[in-house]
Amino acid sequence: MKKINCILYIRVSTDEQADKGYSQRHQEEILSKYALMKEYNIIAIFKEDHSAKSFIRPEFTKIIGILKKKNHEINLLLFTKWDRFSRNAGDAYAMINKLNKFGVEPQAMEQPLDLSVPENKMMLAFYLAAPEVENDRRSLNVLVGMRRAKKEGRYVGSAPKGYSNKRDEQGRAIIVPNDQADHIRKAFEWLATGLYSNIEVKKMIEAKFEHYMSISHFHTLIRNPIYIGYVPIKAYKDEKAHLVKGIHEPLIDEALFWKVQDLLAKKAKILPPKQAKIREDFPLRAILQCRKCGGSITGSRSKGNGGLYSYYHCQHQCRERFKTESANVAFEKLLESFKFKEEVIDGYAEILIIELKAQQKNGNTRVIQIEKEISQFKERISKALQLMLDGDISPDDYKTIKSNYEEKITDLNRKKIISSTSEMTLIQQLEFGYGKLKNLLNYYQSVDINTKQAIISSIFKDKITYENGQYRTPVFNEVINLILKNDKGLGKKNKKTSGDNPPMSSQVPTTGFEPAHH
Repeated sequence: MKKINCILYIRVSTDEQADKGYSQRHQEEILSKYALMKEYNIIAIFKEDHSAKSFIRPEFTKIIGILKKKNHEINLLLFTKWDRFSRNAGDAYAMINKLNKFGVEPQAMEQPLDLSVPENKMMLAFYLAAPEVENDRRSLNVLVGMRRAKKEGRYVGSAPKGYSNKRDEQGRAIIVPNDQADHIRKAFEWLATGLYSNIEVKKMIEAKFEHYMSISHFHTLIRNPIYIGYVPIKAYKDEKAHLVKGIHEPLIDEALFWKVQDLLAKKAKILPPKQAKIREDFPLRAILQCRKCGGSITGSRSKGNGGLYSYYHCQHQCRERFKTESANVAFEKLLESFKFKEEVIDGYAEILIIELKAQQKNGNTRVIQIEKEISQFKERISKALQLMLDGDISPDDYKTIKSNYEEKITDLNRKKIISSTSEMTLIQQLEFGYGKLKNLLNYYQSVDINTKQAIISSIFKDKITYENGQYRTPVFNEVINLILKNDKGLGKKNKKTSGDNPPMSSQVPTTGFEPAHH
């Protein structure tokens, strides 16, 4: 009688080993004894610590490689149970057919089946499906358990930055602030001023954490309500996504958080359509105007003499082209020659502060109105509760009414926080702007390409023209012109009667600026 050559296959996953006591040593022991008893010739033993959800497993791949080399020399693939072979019925049937083509019979020592008998395939389906059902049930239990924990206000999962995972006295998962909490607070404070872009704050936070953070990770961080003491619960079946008050300590107050969210929403609305990445050496692209045809100037790089060279050039047929380095340097010299008179800036600052205080009073009036609306909605919820208790409406109707009004109350609370922006924060923003205006060139050189373009757009009303190493007299926006008209002191009449943008040298700034060397 021909002796059967077999391969022993041993598989266990880490969680199974911990939960059920499975072990590779135990499987190897009982499989070896069984093969010895049956007088099988053991060709090889393969041990796997990998999930059985698919057959993409390192050791099983090696088995297939051996079977290809020793076609029909191996007769049996032996394992303890069918769930050691696979936990996916569809994949299991496909792999059984593949093994049969090599002349190999897969067999479970503790659940032997003669697959040549058609009825046994029904039993095989049960053996394969049972672990899959068990996995699905376990996953569902975990999902339900996690949602229950979240509804109790407990954050489950890996703690976000600023927190650490801990256990309370009952051994339940909680998160507590760690030494990174102050960095998170600082990030929100920087964003709330409105003085820094998201990228700038991300870089400052990276310096605090001393490691790189992707922009998507940063955006997730600054939108996470966990930092104001809430646990987010995702939508599931008929249940809408909502927030639950957490049992953990918040890192920042709600006013600061919702103010940042409002600023982020406003920035998202004014963002231009997606376009090609703006290169750092082309800050004036789409801001320059062709001196020949009036068309838009773009920028690109070209190869020559063994290197890459950057040029601004017209997109039309006039062939206008000049080096980016020369144009950029000339533009910075133009900014360097601008020096706003401090008494003029300070005068306008006083006017703006008066206006901001007036707006603050309007904001306080709006807060009172919002509080009134919130009280009305709460009263309607109470009336709906009474109607349900009296039997005039069903519990489902009450639940719908309550949910709708609670959403409106949440939205009004956010608007209330935003309307309560402190006067001091607005004054800080003004002071930040004054400082940058007084030292425009240094600020321009220190920011990223997007901020540079924003600075240029805020100064000039129209596109600017570069010619013979200099810029033609630019047309300034209305705010800049108002400041420029008052170079002899705010409130004093200017004897000059020329227009907003009188003819002048291409490198000498208009009235209201002083050359930097004076």
